[in-house]
Amino acid sequence: MMASSVPSCGVCEFQNVFKAASIWCSDCDEGLCIDCSKHHGISKATRKHQLESDVDENCQFIDSLTESNVLNRVEIKFNINTSLTDIANSVLEFGKVFIDISNSSVNIVKKKQQQAQLIVPKVSSIVPIDNIQVKLEQTIHTESSYVRGCCILPDGRFVFAYPVLNKVTVVKQDGTVDFVLNVTAAFGIAYNDKDNTLAISSWWRLQGKQITIIDLKGRRVKKTFSPGGQTDGIAVTNNTLLYHIENKAIRAMDLTDESTRDITTENMDTEINITISGHKLYYSSYKYHTVICCDMQGTKQWTFKNENVLKNPLGISADNDGNVYVVGFESDNVVVISPDGQTHRELLTERDGLYYPWSINFRKESNQLLVTNNSKKAYLYNVSSN
Repeated sequence: MMASSVPSCGVCEFQNVFKAASIWCSDCDEGLCIDCSKHHGISKATRKHQLESDVDENCQFIDSLTESNVLNRVEIKFNINTSLTDIANSVLEFGKVFIDISNSSVNIVKKKQQQAQLIVPKVSSIVPIDNIQVKLEQTIHTESSYVRGCCILPDGRFVFAYPVLNKVTVVKQDGTVDFVLNVTAAFGIAYNDKDNTLAISSWWRLQGKQITIIDLKGRRVKKTFSPGGQTDGIAVTNNTLLYHIENKAIRAMDLTDESTRDITTENMDTEINITISGHKLYYSSYKYHTVICCDMQGTKQWTFKNENVLKNPLGISADNDGNVYVVGFESDNVVVISPDGQTHRELLTERDGLYYPWSINFRKESNQLLVTNNSKKAYLYNVSSN
């Protein structure tokens, strides 16, 4: 007896009963009859499975296409008779027209045959800030209490900016000095992975009105330019340098042609530190006790302000999930804020050794957090989630 082309109910067939399937479950990879599909739909383990109806009709239609000749390739061929010497008397016909039928070049694969081959992309989940854990890895002794900028390089070295000492120091992983470059009133630090350079802002009292580009490989000052005032917060992304000019604006410079535009000019009369995550700009405002998120055109997304938790914020950085880490200079802490600004958590306090913390840097590739203090100590933490 010829087997039916219509799939049977897998549940009934397991009980040696044949019933035609009217529903196909993509997750179970089997057909279901009307009765079994009702139970399947309300069962806790299978109620969210994806079901496909009209199995009989669809399968019969596809089988009818496959079994018939409508999908066969048809070619019309013409053979020419070469005996044309005596057309009038000898040639009875110029050729024959015939139809040559060959196998179909169309390959039909039913969807149910592909179920095991479907790949569902993984969706990365955002880690709630309550699950973020930090563990002290290393204490680095700095040359001065005034460390206004810090950075973790891809190779694990550290960079510190000392505005009072007018220098930038690159430190090896073991805490020893690798090399030093003189930079007047060196303040903020931004690492550019596109060309392995550092951008250093400049501000200390009346000194410093330049931005300095340092070539790390050559261990030299590559370039300096005047932004039009003293600068503190600085960041770089996609060939765009962003920096805060005191009392003026947060400005963006296209590094390809050095054209500039102002992102925001609101409440610029204070120390401002900036960081970038994706297409969003985050900046801390020392005088106004705020952390603000805006897009790259300056449109404000949210503002965080809670002086009971965060006072006089300075250094700011972001992790891979867009969580924002901010040091509170007067509150002696590090506060982490969710990407939407709706939730926050005090991550580190003076009980962890923080004493008037200045700057902070999150290294996304290694999940490490570097925090500098007014105590000639910088702390390196490993960041994880439970």
